[in-house]
Amino acid sequence: YRPDHWLLVEDGRIVGAEPARAGSGPDASWQRVDHAGRLITPGFIDTHVHCPQLDVIASYGTALLEWLNTYTFPAELRYADPLVAASGAERFVDALLAHGTTSAVVFPTVHK
Repeated sequence: YRPDHWLLVEDGRIVGAEPARAGSGPDASWQRVDHAGRLITPGFIDTHVHCPQLDVIASYGTALLEWLNTYTFPAELRYADPLVAASGAERFVDALLAHGTTSAVVFPTVHK
């Protein structure tokens, strides 16, 4: 955590951080964007996420097998339809990005 710093970003990559003292900071060739009062973090990484389960997140289930049979398997079965799969994949990626996840190990269904 570095309050009151310049974060130098070049081509989408952080290349440095400098204290924001009076008269300091990057030279005039750098575009300045004021994000004072905000926390800037790198993209999050999810190492285990299932694309077709987006609609069943937090569904009630008393045991794993009940949850799988009641919610997960029916949700995944809908992905046999290519239009449902394409639409679901688009919403899934949008949801990841909206929450700051920029990298993920994504598990699909068994469908083509």
